[in-house]
Amino acid sequence: MEETLQLLAFTILIIGINHNLKAQGCVAVRQMGGMNGLSNSSYNLEKGEVQVGANYRYFHSFRHFVGTEEQPQRQELGNAVNIYSHAIDLNLNLTYGLSDCLSAYVTIPYVNNERSQTLTLIKDATSKALTRYSVYAKGIADVRFGLNYWLINPKKVTKGNLSIGAGVKLATGSYTATDDALQTNGTLKNSVMDQAIQPGDGGVGFSIELQGFKAIYKNIYGFASGYYLFNPRESNGSFKSAPKKGLEGYEIYASPDHCR
Repeated sequence: MEETLQLLAFTILIIGINHNLKAQGCVAVRQMGGMNGLSNSSYNLEKGEVQVGANYRYFHSFRHFVGTEEQPQRQELGNAVNIYSHAIDLNLNLTYGLSDCLSAYVTIPYVNNERSQTLTLIKDATSKALTRYSVYAKGIADVRFGLNYWLINPKKVTKGNLSIGAGVKLATGSYTATDDALQTNGTLKNSVMDQAIQPGDGGVGFSIELQGFKAIYKNIYGFASGYYLFNPRESNGSFKSAPKKGLEGYEIYASPDHCR
């Protein structure tokens, strides 16, 4: 019966993850933890034990879209915006005083983000030059903590299981980070950085999580995980540039939901 329950639960998880979903699809999607199997809940932890782990993620965004239409000419013309993100998570899973099925975790991410973009320098009335430059934002990002619960006691099964969880994301990361940005006249101006490289989003969010594994053949296992963050706050009040007439409010950075 337990084997059937495991297979059914894992199948539902896979179907749910591979369902046709529509999301923001923006470089503003931030680091939310590593993608390794059982990233926030070890399977062999017992009551009172502690586990410390780390994840590293490198992310490079360079393709441009307007709606569903890609703009490959941006790469050909050399004016594409490039986002480079380096992120490290310190995952601390605490089970002291909890059962073998229930664990508590805290995730502390550190990010180092770069935005590479182009700007037309105006030297004089007849001289212009396209120049590429980079700006940066780094530091502690948004800390998460929560609980994960294995539906079947790990001591009873080894071939598969499903975990459900819930957590809270704090607004610990800066969402108003600044750097010296190149101006059209060749000078530098300390400015609020683009939302895509801000360490945090400025909102306190609430997450639900699913993760599971299933033995496929002998010592070969399949892993799957799903995560969705609800950010009740609509925007954080920060912005990079002044509003355009008729589009007031659109320049303010959002505190978006996230999924993975």
